[in-house]
Amino acid sequence: MNENGAVIGVEANRCFVKYSDGMKRMVPIETLESITIMEHAQITTQCVQECLKRGIPITYFSKGGSYFGRLQSTGHINAERQRKQAALYDSDFAVELSRQIVSGKLKNQIVVLRRYEKSKGIDVGEQLKMMRICREKLSSCHTVSAFRNPLLRR
Repeated sequence: MNENGAVIGVEANRCFVKYSDGMKRMVPIETLESITIMEHAQITTQCVQECLKRGIPITYFSKGGSYFGRLQSTGHINAERQRKQAALYDSDFAVELSRQIVSGKLKNQIVVLRRYEKSKGIDVGEQLKMMRICREKLSSCHTVSAFRNPLLRR
């Protein structure tokens, strides 16, 4: 919405835009995926609350398109799922998954460095050596936090 003086509101399960000249446009709220507000348009508190209940994000921009911020509901967060995820943090599953992810990333970076070395003629032997050492040390990581440590705990 970038019409100066326009007001966005909600009534009878519909979102409306009321323009400064009095014209009113209605949209079924079920069809909205998001609302973008630019410049001097306004949105009613009732409309904001309805959007938050329904998980419809509201984004604010200046007239020139500078981003101000976003209003989004946290109602989509499943607290029970987050508790289960947190409980898995240092489980054998999490450690093995971390090992596989880090190993894959190191392997891919080694390939990228080799290609760079070949195309640019620059020696990256020392960097390749450090990455190989890191890959070898992955087997000695027994907690998720061990994977965050520089050089995987020399």
